[in-house]
Amino acid sequence: ASLIAIIAAPVAGFLTRDALLRKRIRYVLRARGICLNCRYSLVGLPIGPDLMVTCPECQTVCEVDEAMGELSPAADGASRYTPNPSNVAKPWFSETIRRRVRTLFRVVLPTMAMIAAVAWGGYEFFLWRQAKAAIALKPGAAGLLAYAQTLQPAQDGRSDEDAWALYTKARALQMKLDAHLVTSTPPKLHDEEIFADYAAVYRLAPAADTSAADLAVRRAQASEAEHYLKEYGEQGLWQAFDALADARGGVIPLNLPTGSPAMTMLFPQLSEVQQSASMLAARMTVAARGGDGAQVVAAYRTLLALARMTQMQPVPLEYLYGIGIEILAQQCLRSLMLTCPDAFDVRTLQSILAAAKEQQWTAPATHPWEGERLYNLDTVAWVFSSASNVRFGKFSPALRRRGGLFSPSSPGELPEGSLGTLAGVKAELDAIAAFKTKRATMTIADRYNSRDASGSSNLLISSMWASSEPVLRMRDTLQMVRNGTSAMLLIEQFRRENGRVPASLTEALGAENERALIDPFSGNPLLYKTIDPTTDRLQRPYVLYGVGSDLFDNGGKTPQGSDYRNYFALNNRATASLPAAPIDYIINDDR
Repeated sequence: ASLIAIIAAPVAGFLTRDALLRKRIRYVLRARGICLNCRYSLVGLPIGPDLMVTCPECQTVCEVDEAMGELSPAADGASRYTPNPSNVAKPWFSETIRRRVRTLFRVVLPTMAMIAAVAWGGYEFFLWRQAKAAIALKPGAAGLLAYAQTLQPAQDGRSDEDAWALYTKARALQMKLDAHLVTSTPPKLHDEEIFADYAAVYRLAPAADTSAADLAVRRAQASEAEHYLKEYGEQGLWQAFDALADARGGVIPLNLPTGSPAMTMLFPQLSEVQQSASMLAARMTVAARGGDGAQVVAAYRTLLALARMTQMQPVPLEYLYGIGIEILAQQCLRSLMLTCPDAFDVRTLQSILAAAKEQQWTAPATHPWEGERLYNLDTVAWVFSSASNVRFGKFSPALRRRGGLFSPSSPGELPEGSLGTLAGVKAELDAIAAFKTKRATMTIADRYNSRDASGSSNLLISSMWASSEPVLRMRDTLQMVRNGTSAMLLIEQFRRENGRVPASLTEALGAENERALIDPFSGNPLLYKTIDPTTDRLQRPYVLYGVGSDLFDNGGKTPQGSDYRNYFALNNRATASLPAAPIDYIINDDR
């Protein structure tokens, strides 16, 4: 074995040397032993005394560089070109590499350019087809209004006029009256301007640390507001507003400029509606303090009509405003029943119950998510309706200039995520709307134990969707205050008819109403207990309450503190996963 290894090693070395030499010679012959013009091999041709050699193929005369070869005589005595590989410098690139480079420039690059051109053309064609589909898909103001029409109740013969047209007339009359009532230089008190503040008329008691000066200003503004209310009544403004309750349908005209996305649409009427709701609540308060039950009913009925009209609009923002108006009406009414009981005889209570049944509107589970879907779809369709908007995806200059569409809090900055395609984004919109509808049908307890996954995908469109939780919490609150107010009205009616408080909720409400007027937070009937009125700050003989957002019966417990507002009990859960404070929502509480 050792002998074989000793013999094999030199043999392997010689064979390796021969292979390397052959490779080097082949290289020299290819790189230096050829004609510079036609690349014909010059090896073995005779060389003249001036070191020149003539190519037999193209007759090109080539000079032999002595530094790259040697002149050796042949048998006949003539010189031959026999290059010496050791004296030939190695080129930067081999012939194989140069051949590949030539092929790259002659074949590969043109082919790649053609492929890129075809691909870009196909992409542009796709963008054109997508833009055409987006234009057809864009709902616009007409689509949103058509959806709003599906929410309107059937006409019942009382009035065929549009409620919002009547509201516009009432507002025009109010502005005309204000032109005579408003002074050019409002009076001042403690350096504060005195104007008609309707909220100061019905607002709950001020905080304990309110200064005497602030309290005086507030009273002066409430007095100014009551002066306006009196003038409005004498000039017939209330009749104009009360006509809203007889008009069953109404759709707010949407101002959406041609070529603009729905996201840029403004709703200036919402601030006017909020002011009107505050004025009507003050009207109801003044009427109750004056013992005018008929005016209390009329103001309450009109407030509910205004809330219904606003809730029936397609956009979630308007729906939330409508909920807020109705909550204001219910809370104000309950507070007045506690502070002005003489204004609420049996007939007035029955009329209020009838007005609530007539005017209250329960939104379907799909609302306002369907409206939000159309609202976002309009904006998305606008984005994809022009190829220049999306040619470079989320980095398109036109899209970045309108970055506020996706990130209203940071205009010009796009959030994380990809733009996607029109088809993909539409599918995302439909999926989110379906998910929000599903959450709207859950019980509050089930919803607290689940996660709101809307807006969690990698598409930019997800950032356009607001969380469903604030809307659902407002819905929960609305159902709670509706059922609680109706139950309190029935209890107060029982008291006046029987001269005593009912022994149980069933006695006052009846079995049917007790099953209908449930606590939405527990899914069970509202809670009721009689108490000693001499120990109560409001001399109440009973407490009507719900479990609140902690979903637990705490026996009618409320926190101590003069700044507490009872409304907090329905919204004191910091997040859906954290428990709320152990307090209940007291319905017959004026705080």
